[in-house]
Amino acid sequence: MKRFKELGVHCRPRSFPESGLYQLFIKDPDGLTIELNFWGIEKAPEWGGEDYARMPRAASAKKKAAKAKAAA
Repeated sequence: MKRFKELGVHCRPRSFPESGLYQLFIKDPDGLTIELNFWGIEKAPEWGGEDYARMPRAASAKKKAAKAKAAA
């Protein structure tokens, strides 16, 4: 991250703590997205980014809707 910042390269970090996965997304000079995966990371570095463990899941929203419909 330090090197990317020095070079002025924008990075989008993402953390999947339940999977031990940390990702960085960067764009190359042609605009293509490059995904860097770091496995075995239990705690996300202080790089910021999205923590997918705290985000609502689409599947769980569908299950809640189905349960509510069945209960009605």
